Amino acid sequence: MGYGAGYQAVKEIENITIVDPRPYTVPEIAAVYAKFPHLTKILPAMGYFPVQLQALADTLNAAEVDVVVSGTPSDLGRLIPLNKPLVRVFYDYAEAEEPGLGKAVDLFLARRGLGSKAGEIS
Repeated sequence: MGYGAGYQAVKEIENITIVDPRPYTVPEIAAVYAKFPHLTKILPAMGYFPVQLQALADTLNAAEVDVVVSGTPSDLGRLIPLNKPLVRVFYDYAEAEEPGLGKAVDLFLARRGLGSKAGEIS
């Protein structure tokens, strides 16, 4: 996916500019952009090991922005030191259409003989 919850939340606010983070990236993050060229105006959190967190912090701190919007489930404010405010965006899963994720998984498993009764959904 080329964007996440943070981008989705911000793009709907008037008079807000989403800043392209790529000019501010450190080599570890630049490598992620090279591997995933569809990522543009988001900064992916690609892991939570110390070296990955440091790369994320260095990139965010170098960015010329007023605020960082975080859509990751982890609380980045507790994990990395930032020189600018951080706002967290939260999201929940909701079924968008039928049969729904649970039933789709049950069907998938049943068709492969992995459900409680092949072909039957409980």
